[in-house]
Amino acid sequence: MGRHRWWAGFSSLLVATLALTGCLVRTGAEPTPTPLPPPPVTKAVYEVRRGDVVDIIKALGRVAGKEEVVLYFRQGGRLKTNPPPVGTVVKKGDVLVELDTGDLPRRAEEARIKLEIAQLEETREAQRVRESRSQVQQAAAQLASARAALLRAQSDLERLEAGGNPEEVARAQAAVAGARAALASAERQLLDLKARPNPEEVRQAELAVDQARNALWATQIERDRICGGGPGPACESAKARVAAAESALAQAQQKLDLARRPAAPEEIAAQEQAVLAARQNLASAQARLEELQRGVRPADLEAARRAVQAAEAQVQAAEARYQEALAQAEGTAQNYELLVLRKNVDLARVTYQGLLEQLENARLRAPFDGVVTWSTGKAGEAVQGYTPVVAVASPAELEIVANIEGASLARVQVGQEVIITSDAFPGQEVRGKVAALPSTVGASATQLAQAPNRIRISFTPPSPDVKIGQLVNVAIITFKKENVILVPNGAVRVFGQRRFVQVLGDDGRRRDVDVEVGVVTDTETEITKGLREGMKVIMP
Repeated sequence: MGRHRWWAGFSSLLVATLALTGCLVRTGAEPTPTPLPPPPVTKAVYEVRRGDVVDIIKALGRVAGKEEVVLYFRQGGRLKTNPPPVGTVVKKGDVLVELDTGDLPRRAEEARIKLEIAQLEETREAQRVRESRSQVQQAAAQLASARAALLRAQSDLERLEAGGNPEEVARAQAAVAGARAALASAERQLLDLKARPNPEEVRQAELAVDQARNALWATQIERDRICGGGPGPACESAKARVAAAESALAQAQQKLDLARRPAAPEEIAAQEQAVLAARQNLASAQARLEELQRGVRPADLEAARRAVQAAEAQVQAAEARYQEALAQAEGTAQNYELLVLRKNVDLARVTYQGLLEQLENARLRAPFDGVVTWSTGKAGEAVQGYTPVVAVASPAELEIVANIEGASLARVQVGQEVIITSDAFPGQEVRGKVAALPSTVGASATQLAQAPNRIRISFTPPSPDVKIGQLVNVAIITFKKENVILVPNGAVRVFGQRRFVQVLGDDGRRRDVDVEVGVVTDTETEITKGLREGMKVIMP
């Protein structure tokens, strides 16, 4: 019964409320609700801008020489000296490191001495052969003198038998004058030979050499000027003139050498024979003149006949001596002892040169002026043949080598621009280009430079202070696109296959906008569709 009273009371109240509500609605118009403000943005907001998108790979590089050579021994052994440390400045031909060669230097010195002994023995035997040949020359000169004496004796006999006349007397007088001149010339030549070297002749010969050398220099300069314009007939003619000048200089030098050299004993002996023959010729001419002037006597005629017989005997004796000397010289021409001695010299020379080559093969020398860029080992350690020991780079042309790690190497191409900075040239940005990739390094590159991820960068050093081995920072520009729409990478949201950004409208409300992206760098993303410059995007 109580429940019914409660329900009746509630029903009455509900009816009254509805009636009151109906009365209120009917009395006036419905009021406009107040809009709620958008919630405040608490995340970072980025304004969409236009700019350049650049893909950069950064790495640490090192200044290196464009020409770099790795040195190694062709034979194994133990190091005698320590290799030079990295950064050592070397000159061409400097010994950088040596192998321990034991007693090889002593054996090389012994071989040198043996070579000198063999050369002395060969020289002594060759001198004996030359002396034998000189005897042939002397015998030939004596034979020629005897034949000349025979001819004179026969001529004298014929003249005596023919009798004298004014014409014969005149000819005899001319013969005497000619014989005197010949004797004076022979004696002068003998004195010149004994007086050699003559200072005046040497001076004249030296002057001739200087003149020939100056002429050669002038023709060489002219040849360089003509041939500098390219090959052709004029260039060939200029080269021929140079060759002729070189020949003239060689001849002048030979004459100078001859003027400076004292006369050989065989030359003096031959000239003395010539003087003796000239005296005999003068005496014969004078005797003939006297005979013609006093007339022919039987005693003179008989003496002439005996002179012819004596001259014939002298010719026979001289021919015998010449044939004997000639036979002896022919024997020395086939002198097997001299041939053996020459072979001994060749053998000693080969042995000595072989030991010198072994000593040189145990040394590593700098191939050019440069800087040591790498070395390994120390004195006493064993090294294998053809194992790199030291590397030398030339500072004449510099480049930069850098290691590019991972997948970044696939984005690098030859010719890409590189920005180079370093403490070696503070405050400067030097431009360079990628010159070679690991796969394009030429066959001349050294073993040390053929790293699987090493690239080479060409550049022009900004100052002489840039040295091999200095570290530099390189930034390789692999891609660049100008005047594109850019947003931070974090502004692009991904949901499945959808890419979108949250845009903040002018009314302060947020909305999601689908976008299409282009190039993505380490910090920014290119938007190719969906956004305009000046729009604001909300970072997640």
